[in-house]
Amino acid sequence: MEALFESMDQVYGGLDQRLSPLMSEALCGPGCSLCCTGRGSIDINTLEGLRILRYMESLPQDMRVRMRKAVGEDKKKREQERKASCPFLRKNRTCAIYAIRPLVCRRLYSLEPCIEKGPVLHKEAVSLGVGARDELQRLDWNGYSGHISYVIHLFEEPGFRALYESGGFDPSRVMNYGRAHKLVIHRSLHGKK
Repeated sequence: MEALFESMDQVYGGLDQRLSPLMSEALCGPGCSLCCTGRGSIDINTLEGLRILRYMESLPQDMRVRMRKAVGEDKKKREQERKASCPFLRKNRTCAIYAIRPLVCRRLYSLEPCIEKGPVLHKEAVSLGVGARDELQRLDWNGYSGHISYVIHLFEEPGFRALYESGGFDPSRVMNYGRAHKLVIHRSLHGKK
């Protein structure tokens, strides 16, 4: 898994480098969290989910419990089709997992105030983000994509974490959960690896 995390970081680094000149015009800054507050699904892949889960497991128990509770509450709200803020958004409107934030968060910014119509990005940034997402899905070949809380909870499905970390692939083991939470199988998106 560590080699996959390193490859994921290379994808992130490449995207950050290509987006940097475009993001120099962004209005976003610390505490700007409109994109984190119920505007849509925060989709990640299973590789990103495992990294977040491992990070959570490394925290002191009180922080770990708070994060787990926030993820559970977000999952419940999403299942009820209620809008919810990102479970990792702190009260001061900063990100609790910023250093390991997923691709969807890395590629989003706005050139204009986004309160009324949402973020405004360069077309090139959108294209670069889609390319990086596809690259990560191919890298996470045995994985899935979906909303952040659903993917993190996927690792609680019986046997899934051990299977995934060993490089195994058996969608039948998570079929009901995957369908109920609209998870996407990476192999179905990109054909052959």
